[in-house]
Amino acid sequence: MFSLLPLAYLLIHVATGNRQTVLTTISSPRTLSLLWNSAFLVVTVTGLAVIIGVALAWLTERTDLPGRSVWRVAGALPLAMPSYVAAYAWISTTSLEGAWGSVLVLTGSTFPYVYLSAAAALRGAGGTLEEVSGSLGRGRWTTFARVTWPTVRPAAAAGGLLVATYALSDFGSVALMRFDVFTRAIFMSYRASFDRLPAAVLACVLVGMTLLITAAEMRTRSRAASFGAAQGPKRPPTPLALGAWRWPAVGSVVVLLLVSLGYPVVVVVGWFVRDLAGGLPAELPTVVANTVVVCAIAGACATLAALPLGIYAARSRSRLSRALQQVVYFAHGLPGLVVALAIVFFGVRYARAIYQEIPLLVLTYVLLLLSAAMGAIRGAVVVSSPRIEEAARSLGAGTGLVMRRVTLPLAMPGIAAGFVLVMLSAMKELPATLLLRPAGFETLATRLWLYTEDLSYAAAAPYALGLVLVAIFPAVMLVRVSLPKAEATRRAGMWRASRHENSTQALADD
Repeated sequence: MFSLLPLAYLLIHVATGNRQTVLTTISSPRTLSLLWNSAFLVVTVTGLAVIIGVALAWLTERTDLPGRSVWRVAGALPLAMPSYVAAYAWISTTSLEGAWGSVLVLTGSTFPYVYLSAAAALRGAGGTLEEVSGSLGRGRWTTFARVTWPTVRPAAAAGGLLVATYALSDFGSVALMRFDVFTRAIFMSYRASFDRLPAAVLACVLVGMTLLITAAEMRTRSRAASFGAAQGPKRPPTPLALGAWRWPAVGSVVVLLLVSLGYPVVVVVGWFVRDLAGGLPAELPTVVANTVVVCAIAGACATLAALPLGIYAARSRSRLSRALQQVVYFAHGLPGLVVALAIVFFGVRYARAIYQEIPLLVLTYVLLLLSAAMGAIRGAVVVSSPRIEEAARSLGAGTGLVMRRVTLPLAMPGIAAGFVLVMLSAMKELPATLLLRPAGFETLATRLWLYTEDLSYAAAAPYALGLVLVAIFPAVMLVRVSLPKAEATRRAGMWRASRHENSTQALADD
């Protein structure tokens, strides 16, 4: 329940604040304008991301697209580009900004969420039904509308809702693009006035929008799981021939990747090379060390906190288990700026000893990213049969010994993945770091932000390039997770058999 502390404190702060200020802030024309802009951004980015993601998944999984094995991996790589780094690249070289600049940057950064979900759904469903539809004389588009789309729709909707949450909570890219949405307005209100109540009120409105999206996401996730469980026999489909559309399709994929990843990388490298004559910044090693150390601490703390939750969620179907998962996932759905703002209010009043110190910053990272670690651990434990643990107990092993010799080794891949994901996500977290870092403590993200705000694009380049290089790892991990189902199952089966044999032997020796 600690995950709900930021939301609870924010609501209390607003409820006990000046009622006239609250009403004036909510009813002001500016708030209505922010609501419209935020809704426009979410709807537009989500719609484009779903169209692009499903189209790319269909091309790579169902057609004879030239080089599709390469495009499968490349389609996930834009996740390695933090959205505010892409925004920095575009605004430093073009006049693109405002609503459509934000749409371009966020769509390019988020469509892989839909692509990976849709590709996994198509790969897991096989192609039997589509081939039957074709044998009955139905055309390619009719088959897609009546067979392929119903197959991929739950996964595409789940990915689209993740995109919506991301677009609503994003701060860095919209701030650099100077597009007034709730996150930018909240940050500006917080920085511009000693009265933080208007910022808290706007944050509560943003939380309300997030609640709607999070509730839809959880409902869609449940439906997607049920849909996936109901599938029948699966086998790889025969690729559809694109014919004269093969090379236009390749060209479209290339353009997509150039816009979302290629151009920002070229710009960042260009700025970096341009400023290289003056040497690397003297503070760069310190900034890199600060980033790695504080994010590693956050990764370790989040993983330790998530370990019992992930194991319990994997092995229990009780109401308490579901409630704990819902609380953690809801806290993850809260915008980072909202959580950071609530922690600021809390720290100023009740935790001054650690306000703007490393412990409070680490705590904020944990609250924001606990679900990533819990999900990774839960996923690793779920794929292992509980019969392994039952066999250990039948040999007379107690709970502690089973946990140490069986459960934890089974969960180790998820523990390692959770640690890395939290660490790397914390490296890219911007608003929480800006608001809660100690005085004089800089990370790659904050240095990039400060230089970009001052229009010092060349000076920002080393930090932008560092972030991109660091963020490659989670993108590669996501691609590995989306291995073909048969191969993943085969590997998991071999690993479980080996682990079962080793664990049973160790328990017998004890």
